[in-house]
Amino acid sequence: MPRKHPRQPESIPAAAAMLRRWPQPGLLLDQAGLVVFWNSSAEKALGWTSAEVLGHSPPISALAVATAPQLPLAEILRNGGLTNLSCFARHREGHSLAVQLTAAPVDSSGPSEPAFLLMLELPSTQSHGETCTLSADNFAREALDALPQHIAILDVAGTILSVNKAWRQFASDNNGVSSAVCEGSNYLTACQDAGAEGCQEGTAFLEGIRAVLDGVLLEFSLEYSCHTPERPSWYMGVVTAMAGPGQARIVVAHENITQLKQAESAIERLAYYDSLTKLPNRWLFQDRLSQTLAQARRENQLVGLVFLDLDRFKNINDTLGHSAGDELLKEVAHRLKSCIRRSDTIARLGGDEFVIILPAINQTEDATLIARKILQSFTPAVDLEGQEIFITTSIGIAIYPNDGQNSESLVRNADTAMYQAKERGRNNYQFFSPEMNRKVQEFLNLETSLRRALNRQEFLLHYQGIYDLATGVMTGVEALLRWQHPEWGLVYPLEFLPVAEETGLIQPLGDWVLATAVGQWRDWQRAGLDPPPITVRLAQKQARHPRLMETIGRALEEGGLEAGSLVLRLAPATLGDSDETLQNNLKLLRRLGVHLFLDDFGAEETAFATLRQHQVDGVKIDQSLVRDLPADTDAAAIVQTVIDLAHARGIRVIAEGIVEEDQVGFLRQHLCDEGQGYLFGRPQSAMDFIHQFTQAP
Repeated sequence: MPRKHPRQPESIPAAAAMLRRWPQPGLLLDQAGLVVFWNSSAEKALGWTSAEVLGHSPPISALAVATAPQLPLAEILRNGGLTNLSCFARHREGHSLAVQLTAAPVDSSGPSEPAFLLMLELPSTQSHGETCTLSADNFAREALDALPQHIAILDVAGTILSVNKAWRQFASDNNGVSSAVCEGSNYLTACQDAGAEGCQEGTAFLEGIRAVLDGVLLEFSLEYSCHTPERPSWYMGVVTAMAGPGQARIVVAHENITQLKQAESAIERLAYYDSLTKLPNRWLFQDRLSQTLAQARRENQLVGLVFLDLDRFKNINDTLGHSAGDELLKEVAHRLKSCIRRSDTIARLGGDEFVIILPAINQTEDATLIARKILQSFTPAVDLEGQEIFITTSIGIAIYPNDGQNSESLVRNADTAMYQAKERGRNNYQFFSPEMNRKVQEFLNLETSLRRALNRQEFLLHYQGIYDLATGVMTGVEALLRWQHPEWGLVYPLEFLPVAEETGLIQPLGDWVLATAVGQWRDWQRAGLDPPPITVRLAQKQARHPRLMETIGRALEEGGLEAGSLVLRLAPATLGDSDETLQNNLKLLRRLGVHLFLDDFGAEETAFATLRQHQVDGVKIDQSLVRDLPADTDAAAIVQTVIDLAHARGIRVIAEGIVEEDQVGFLRQHLCDEGQGYLFGRPQSAMDFIHQFTQAP
């Protein structure tokens, strides 16, 4: 016997209650085809007790029909109801008995609950006469009426011979007459009429029934929608031939699968759609783009890919909160939908990134029109929690096949074009170009080399003195980062610091500069020298780091340096950053006694506003202004203004990039405090710089 079933059902269904009092052999099977109920008539007829068969396959061998002689019983039962099929039942004593089998599915919710009802008619019971036959017919009718499926039995002409209670009720609900499409009606004609009215499922079902009647198919099934008076529903229709003696028959069964379809739809929405905007997500976008490109290859078409990112979206999240940001993203999705064709696909990749697939465009200008419509749609303000917010977007466009032969390259190049749009001032669109790709590749190569340089210790510091312009005494020394590349030679910060800041490498690199510079100051002091305060550049991302004070404190302690001997130079944009962590770090640095100097002052108009609004200890006039002194009257006026404004606030002024005596004379005349540049000495290694501690310029 097969393996024991893991458990017995805890409740006996109505079908089992009928089987208990039924005079003929009857049993119930679960979904696995194992016996869960075995009535006393079956015990008497076949010799197996209930305890012996429960949890096992029934002692019924393969169907003795020519069309399917080897199919196991359970597999055939899963295809629907069976009527009067010739089988063999194995008696407990070893011999086989020819039986007629009638079976029907039973609605069940669990794997071990009754799924099939089986009734056996043995030769010994067939002689009981007409009373037993009539009782069997009545029992079969009761069993079929208890099933939730809509079941009808048809003859070879398609005439309905019999229907169960569920079929009759459904026909009445949809036609208003209980006899509609029931006994005496021709089901083939009903399907044909439905097809003539435009119902494709009616035509398909008609062809399926004819295929089963002609013996082309053993079974036909079809999923279809059906609009009931209450709500749209989904059904599974199954057509099965009835094997056995007598005139040929077919069974038509319809089962409501609406809940299953709704569950599938819900799962699909979760898997393939963004829960916030209801747009396709990254996975569905990739699938649709792959299909679009495959069709474009076959038909030699152009495909546009539009990649867009909201400008300064983080500011909205930080200022108004993430709930306001979510409302903005939903509004963006709504506006984007108004800009595209029905054949286009909009997807949200994540965050504030959206992408649009433009299939079968005629020319690149078609993508331009879409981009312009998007920019225009963003012009009206968005009301977020009572505040009017104006948003803009940067758009990158790539065209298949010129800008990418596959999904990955096309997305990458559209993304690259989007960043080019941001670099050109935002609120515009840019097409991808080979030159843009070259720059991206250079960026990636530089990033890779930077990461290796950190591990290989290829960085070093050079030092340059800062001098009092009135006395010529060295008042400070600045640590300047250099990269000694094994192939490129000495690389200066302007060539690699932007990449380090964008990739996040500026944090470990900045920590190394700070520790190395303070350590060098300590070595000079131990050598008997009297080094002045040391200046180190502090990047904006470093200043925003929550562990900045811990890093500064550790460097000062290990280097034996007092806070007043450390000068941090900051870009004006750093002080203007409203980030809470950054502003808190700056307050703690001032409280600690570390000096803060504004770097590259005068190169940006916002620097003057920053000087008025924030407390600093000094400013460094940008060398672009110092370079043309004193001949350039505009530069001279700006420098004089910077000196006067700084002194009015008690702030020291350093001029950098001094290379000529005329520049020194102008700066002294206007009372600039300190100077730095090649005129006083070029940046040098720590060893070569030692002699400058005792020399005047």
